[in-house]
Amino acid sequence: MTTLLDRPRPTIKETAPPDSVLGEYRALAETIGYQPSELNTIVLNALLADHHIPVYDYDEVHRYLISLCPDWLIYSWKILRRRHSYASDRVRNHGEYNYVPYDKPIPIHILRRAALLRGKNHDLEFFASDFNTASGDPFLLVRNVSARAVIGAWDEPGFEGLPEVG
Repeated sequence: MTTLLDRPRPTIKETAPPDSVLGEYRALAETIGYQPSELNTIVLNALLADHHIPVYDYDEVHRYLISLCPDWLIYSWKILRRRHSYASDRVRNHGEYNYVPYDKPIPIHILRRAALLRGKNHDLEFFASDFNTASGDPFLLVRNVSARAVIGAWDEPGFEGLPEVG
C-alpha cells in the first residue's frame, strides 16, 4: 500500500536570462539544426518566468500521483489536443505520455494559461494527468520537445465542469 502524500505546491521561477543572449543563441542553434535539451529547458523556463506562471516540481507531482493510485492503477499524461495517431491508450509505467486525448472538462483559468503559452510558442504540447478508472486532482504539464514543466492543478471533485451557456 502506498502512503498518500500531500499535494505539491508550485513556485514561480526566477527571472530568465536576458532575451538578447538567449535569442541570439537560440537563433544560431536553429540555423544549424542544433536543438540541445538544455536549450529547450532554458527556453521553456524563460517563457514561464516571463509570464509569472507557477511551476510544480515534477518529481514531487510524480510521487504524489503515484500515491493516489491503488496498486493496480497507473497514471499517465494525456495529450489535450490530438496531434498524433494512436493505436491504444495502454500505458505500462507511471507518468508515460498517452496520445489518446484528455476528454474531461478543464477549468477556464487552466485553459487561459495554456492558450497564453501556446500563443507564444506553437510547438508546445499540453498534457493532463489522468487515472482512467479513478479520480484524482489533475495537473497540467507543458512540454517543449525534451523539456517539461507542470504548470497547473485543479480540484476534480470541486470543479463543476464547463461553464453553463445562458
